[in-house]
Amino acid sequence: MGWLYLYLKDTSKSPLVINSVDFSGPGVGTVVRAVEVKIAPLRSGYHHIHGMDATPGGFYMTEPPVNLAASCHKQALFPVEGYRLTPGSQGRIYIVLRALRPGNYSVRNWVLYYTQHGVKFRQTFPYRFWGEVAENPPRIIPMDPAEAVCVRPTGARVLAGWHLPRNLKKLQQHLLK
Repeated sequence: MGWLYLYLKDTSKSPLVINSVDFSGPGVGTVVRAVEVKIAPLRSGYHHIHGMDATPGGFYMTEPPVNLAASCHKQALFPVEGYRLTPGSQGRIYIVLRALRPGNYSVRNWVLYYTQHGVKFRQTFPYRFWGEVAENPPRIIPMDPAEAVCVRPTGARVLAGWHLPRNLKKLQQHLLK
């Protein structure tokens, strides 16, 4: 599953370079493991807005996150290491978690490591989410239709363990009118 979650904004008067993002909590590393961590820009500086293609924060079953608004939107994703946030820039952190074994997990803290003016900083964010990995889970979480109809038109891929709904053509006819 993918989470487009932690919101970042450079409110300083000088750029910062992100070195890494870490998160921790019970079950992280034993029940689930991050297989991908990326930056999802929303705005570069005070003037250039990525919002035309941005997707809302939340849970996604696709890589990159896609969502239907007036048309299909495909979130841009970039590597975390070396990503430069200029003053006024905004973005989110996108992580993909893979289930390792049955059990509960809880992400309790996010730690952002960045450099500004050659000085290294560490900032902790207490944003939390949690879940459970079941032994043989039934498919009880259907893919959001606003996400499903945008998979093929945008070239996004469905994350492992999920699938497109059987009635996709009917959804597309209904939602993409």
